[in-house]
Amino acid sequence: MEDMITAEQGIKLYAEVGLSANTFYRNAREGKIRKSLPKGRQRDALYYAEDIRNITELYRKKRKSRLELRRNQKEEHGVTDWAKSGDLPYLLTLDYEMFGIEETVDLSITHAWFKKNPYMCRVIYNEADRKDMWGYLTMVPLKEETILKLLKREMHERDIQTEDILTYEEGKAYSVYVNGVVIKPQYHVYLRTLVNSLFNFWCDQYPKIRIEKIFAYAYSEEGWNLIKQLFFAPRYDIGERAFELDPMLKNPSKLITAFQDCINEKQANIESEARKH
Repeated sequence: MEDMITAEQGIKLYAEVGLSANTFYRNAREGKIRKSLPKGRQRDALYYAEDIRNITELYRKKRKSRLELRRNQKEEHGVTDWAKSGDLPYLLTLDYEMFGIEETVDLSITHAWFKKNPYMCRVIYNEADRKDMWGYLTMVPLKEETILKLLKREMHERDIQTEDILTYEEGKAYSVYVNGVVIKPQYHVYLRTLVNSLFNFWCDQYPKIRIEKIFAYAYSEEGWNLIKQLFFAPRYDIGERAFELDPMLKNPSKLITAFQDCINEKQANIESEARKH
C-alpha cells in the first residue's frame, strides 16, 4: 500500500517550502494530490505522500531557480551607448527573439540607416559582455510627411529609405519617429534607464539641436508601456495606434519633467551669460 499521511502532516510539509494550507487543500480539490476517504468520512481523509512530495520538490526547485536568477541579475550591470556596426548581429538576434522574422528589418537596411545617422539607436547591454544585448530604443529623424505615412500604415518601417533619414545639424529642430522599443522581459526594469539616457543626450545637445515632437505607433508591448509612461497624446485623427509627444509641454512623467528641468536650467544659464555680455 502506498504511503498515506493526514492533512495535518501534508500541510506541515507544504509549510516547509513556504506553501500555505489553502494551497494544500486547493491542490487536493484539483486532483493534484490524491486522497482516500475511509468509510467516506471527509474528516478522516488520508493523502498520498508521493503526490505531496512531488509538488513540494517542484516548488522548491522553482523557488531556487528564481532566487538564482535574482542573484545573477543583481550582479549584472546594464550600460547604454549608441549602437555601433558591430552590435547589429546581436540586435538582429534580439529582434528575431522578440518579434519573429516577419517584423524584423533586414540587417543591410539597418546598417545603412546607422551609417547615415549614428545617433538614432540607443542600446542597453551587459557591461561585462556587449554581445549580451538587453534592449534598444530607436528614434529616427524624418520629415513629418514621412512620419504620417508610417503612422497611417501607408508604409512599413522597413520601407524607410536612407535618403528619408535626416542628419542632425546645429540650429535646427526635428520631429522623430519611434521606430522600435525592445527590451527583454527579465530586464524590463532597465527600460527607464534606457529612455533616460536618450533624454540626457538630447539635453546635452540643446540648444544646438532640438527635438520638437516625438511620434510613435503603438505596436509592441514595450511601445504601449513607453507611450503610457511618457503620456503621449493620442492622434485619433491619424489612427487608433498613432501618438504624439511634445517633450516641452507640461507632463506628469518624471522622465519628461527631468528632461524639461534640464532644458530650462541650460536656457537660464544661456540667458544669464548673455546678460553679462
